[in-house]
Amino acid sequence: CAMLAGSGGAPRAAISMGKKDNKTAEKILGNCFVILLLMAVALTVLFFAFAPQLLTLFGASDQTLPYGVDYARIYILGSIFVLIVMGMNPFITTQGFAKISMMTTVIGAVINIILDPIFIFGLNMGAGGAALATVLSNVVSAVLFIVLLVTKSQRLSVRPGDCSVQGKELREILAIGVPASITNLMQSFAMTLTNRFLLPYGTENVAALGIALKVNMILMLIMVGFAFGAQPLLGYNYGANNRERLRDILKFDVLVQLVFSLVMTGVFLISAPQIIRIFMSDGGVIQAGSRILRCMVITMPLM
Repeated sequence: CAMLAGSGGAPRAAISMGKKDNKTAEKILGNCFVILLLMAVALTVLFFAFAPQLLTLFGASDQTLPYGVDYARIYILGSIFVLIVMGMNPFITTQGFAKISMMTTVIGAVINIILDPIFIFGLNMGAGGAALATVLSNVVSAVLFIVLLVTKSQRLSVRPGDCSVQGKELREILAIGVPASITNLMQSFAMTLTNRFLLPYGTENVAALGIALKVNMILMLIMVGFAFGAQPLLGYNYGANNRERLRDILKFDVLVQLVFSLVMTGVFLISAPQIIRIFMSDGGVIQAGSRILRCMVITMPLM
């Protein structure tokens, strides 16, 4: 949902701004904001009602299901704020406010870190406390994003008159957003299948996969950050028909990502056991996690 609105709308808004057509860019933002809210409400109702079934489908066992349901239902009720943060963030970056975008996200993360031990241990809320801390931190970030879009943005702002779903803008958003969403969805689907395949091999392998995924995700998110950082520049120069600068930006971004991925692949191949040991000291988990992590990072340069 957030990928559909953010990745589908922000590049289109950047192209329009490159053409000096800020009015169309604001219409695209308004359309994305409405789409985000409508889909968030629909998915909240659906996922809340079928949380146990979905968690079981994703590989939750009888032992972990109660904790998963406690966490998921609280998180799902506040998911609209999570989606606003993820979906509107690209529009902030598109206007050149990358530092402000980063700071609002960091503020939310710091609040989450502070509230986690208070709710989990201090108030004895367990998994539900972790979910509540995540939701409240995203509420703060979402409010900051909306305030910025309404009051501070010089080019794009959420205006009531633009908050509608219009055919032309919707088609342009879906043309980019749907492929990006499917790509993201299929990655989650693949991980779900992998989790289910590992269940018969014991909890050690499931835990090892979880740790390896989280570690690998750090590298992937850094690379995604470079990609998302380049998108507004690419879109703006494409809209402005500045093909020379467009090629220069693309070459630079590809070079940065390739060098980063090659270096980090080498580091993770050599240091996999030490990295897994940071999260868990069990010998079986370290051995399995190291093997899984090495298999994951070996293809990192192709990402």
